[in-house]
Amino acid sequence: MLGREMEDGLLLGSWKLRKNQTPEEGHPLSFSHSSSWASFPGSADGDDADLAELMKLLGKVPDRRKRKGRVYSLTFLLAASLIAVLAGASNFRQIADQVADLPASLLRKIGGRWCWFRGFFRVPDTSTIRRALENVDVAKLEGLIGPWLLRHARPIPGGTLRLAIDGKVLRGSWIGDHESFTLFSAMIHCDGVTVAQVAVPSGTNEITQVKTLLDGVSRGVDGRVVVTMDAVHTQRETAEYIAGERGFDYVMTVKGNQEDYSGASKFSRRPAC
Repeated sequence: MLGREMEDGLLLGSWKLRKNQTPEEGHPLSFSHSSSWASFPGSADGDDADLAELMKLLGKVPDRRKRKGRVYSLTFLLAASLIAVLAGASNFRQIADQVADLPASLLRKIGGRWCWFRGFFRVPDTSTIRRALENVDVAKLEGLIGPWLLRHARPIPGGTLRLAIDGKVLRGSWIGDHESFTLFSAMIHCDGVTVAQVAVPSGTNEITQVKTLLDGVSRGVDGRVVVTMDAVHTQRETAEYIAGERGFDYVMTVKGNQEDYSGASKFSRRPAC
């Protein structure tokens, strides 16, 4: 049955190969399996450098799991899950399915664990991924990933960074009794890249979280930042923080219930931009 293609891999003699396995990978290779960012043949140096930087950042996320029974490093699980989500996975089962389909070359780069007995890279199942991700320090992870995304998505030096801030209730999520879970995010216009995100604490709203959200956003050396928002954020405190403290520009949606400083007229009679 040599060379016969099967749904879950190839059959070579009596040995079944997983999708992440290649025939030559059954022998010792001259690379370190613990290295996540070494360069490999057939890949661009720039891509490897970006991946190396990302892996280094993910390595700073504290691992809260007990040492006993660990098979995969948290860095590997986070990197593999991130790739799976970017590929369209939306739940733990889909993440596990996507990770199982990753090519061996990519699993090697993100610190996959090679099984010498079975001859392929081991991949985590759904329960392993669930336990790891449910125990992650989300605030620490967000604080690392947001600036990394911003550095890679930022326009050329001197260009304007246009951010939209908005809060969204996660569909189907609940905290406590009949209380929804809200994420407050800063996203780059047009590109749709989220560069900062915080959970809105119970008992408050997104208005109180503007400073927490934007504190991690830098303006760069010579770049301009413009922040847009909906009417709920048309607050004097928000304007003073964005323009006065951070030096950003802003565009607010002004309605008729907002008076100017003299109290004589309405901001709504002025252009919104």
